[in-house]
Amino acid sequence: MGLIQQGRQYRHRLLSASVSVSVLVLGACGSEPAAAPGADAVDDGSLPAAGSAAGAGGSGQSEGSLPNLSTAGSGGSSGSTASGVDCGFAALDDCVDAAVVEALGCLQADRTGVFATDRLSCSFPDAHGEVQFDERFPTGANGFPLSLRLLVDGQECVSYRDAVVTPDAPSPLELRTQHHFVRFMPGRERMLECDGVSQLFLTQDIAACVPGGMQSPELSKDVLLGNADVFFYRVGMDYLFRCSKAPE
Repeated sequence: MGLIQQGRQYRHRLLSASVSVSVLVLGACGSEPAAAPGADAVDDGSLPAAGSAAGAGGSGQSEGSLPNLSTAGSGGSSGSTASGVDCGFAALDDCVDAAVVEALGCLQADRTGVFATDRLSCSFPDAHGEVQFDERFPTGANGFPLSLRLLVDGQECVSYRDAVVTPDAPSPLELRTQHHFVRFMPGRERMLECDGVSQLFLTQDIAACVPGGMQSPELSKDVLLGNADVFFYRVGMDYLFRCSKAPE
């Protein structure tokens, strides 16, 4: 086993352990939304980060994001709790999960491609696929906004854009597959929309309505020595794709 592969496996074990500890403490976890380059951090009134997962979106885990660890379709109530919390947003969990599952099916599990020299794309010849990035994919950092299109046989299968939080021009996370469209905006009051149905809810409502956590539409990334893993986090890491650096 090569040193790079050993390093990847070790980092992923650390990532899984860190996320699991956070879940035990908070009941959920996630990554902060990306801020526009040069933008000042925005205080959305959320709780301070409690634990972090190295490589997961390049940021500490914050209450500002939808929980990233879940039992998808966890049976959360879509009515009201005894405390009067409106759990209508919990009904969107299965819709978000369906979008994530469809995205994961584009290249099949653990499909690995190769970055172009300019790192603006990653090709998957065996699957007739290509991922195109709006910005050059960094070689050794995780904390950057991710925006991409995944094509199979020349047709778009998935598009994704990280949330950007700025004082003047915030924009939501967007995940689009062939049959689903998800938007999520973090903050003190969160917005989650799936297939045209939108709900607002508060951070603390999640524990009351969906004790197991909700499926996040957020993509995380882990970059090591020019190689990159891009994945959703459900019960474990589900890879949308993996890219190796271009041969030198």
